[in-house]
Amino acid sequence: MRETTVAEFRKHTKECFDAVERGEVIRVFRRGHPVAEIVPLRETVPSWKEPIQRLTMTGFSLAEEILKDREDLGR
Repeated sequence: MRETTVAEFRKHTKECFDAVERGEVIRVFRRGHPVAEIVPLRETVPSWKEPIQRLTMTGFSLAEEILKDREDLGR
């Protein structure tokens, strides 16, 4: 984690944000006290694009079971 003062952050804003883009965290101090942390954003994926775990069962065909159920119901 990199630490800097507000004054230094103002002077070197571009370099600080370049470091954040590379994954670094920057803690900013004012009068000796931490006032902010600048952290890289996590890449977010919409929930509908997140991979899901597939349901698999060996020796069992879901399609066949559905067809059997339809036959049992007379459809």
